[in-house]
Amino acid sequence: LSVESSTSTKPLLVMKNTTNDAHSAILRFISDKGAAGGDGDSCGKIEFFGDDDNQDNIKFAYIEGLVADASNGDECGALYFYVAENDGNNTTGLKITGTTTDGHVDVEIGAGDNSVTKVMGHLQFGTTTDDKAMIKFPDNLGDALTFKEGNNVYLKFDSTDSSERIHLIKTTRVNASEKIEFRDTGLFINSS
Repeated sequence: LSVESSTSTKPLLVMKNTTNDAHSAILRFISDKGAAGGDGDSCGKIEFFGDDDNQDNIKFAYIEGLVADASNGDECGALYFYVAENDGNNTTGLKITGTTTDGHVDVEIGAGDNSVTKVMGHLQFGTTTDDKAMIKFPDNLGDALTFKEGNNVYLKFDSTDSSERIHLIKTTRVNASEKIEFRDTGLFINSS
């Protein structure tokens, strides 16, 4: 099916459901290759093309549904969001992947060590007061996690095996009513 129009904002595809219930219209992609499925099989794509300043028609972004794990009884899906970067290559910027653990879905944001993820507002860990928050960074890596502003580094975590440590780079201030505790060594600073 190919539809073409020279009118602005056309063609327009509308799917309207007027049933008085909580359900809506469905856009369904089916991949049925007549054989056993495999990990990485594509289930469907939505692609977005546009012109660059040389009037070359470029695929600037696409969304793809994938088979993450085709194991019978352990089926897991994935949804990837790709965008063009640098020279027009489409790279995954957001990966949502199901796992073989019930109720467990993983999300990966960004691509490359220098990619930036900006959070506008609050970043919340857990859904209830009983949930435990955790920030996990790579094992056996110097400067595994760094807190900085511009070129000013304030705090660094080093996960190098047998040399794990936390570096306080800038002056650290603690209010009189607060305390810093090093429980493993039994050392207490300004504690009551």
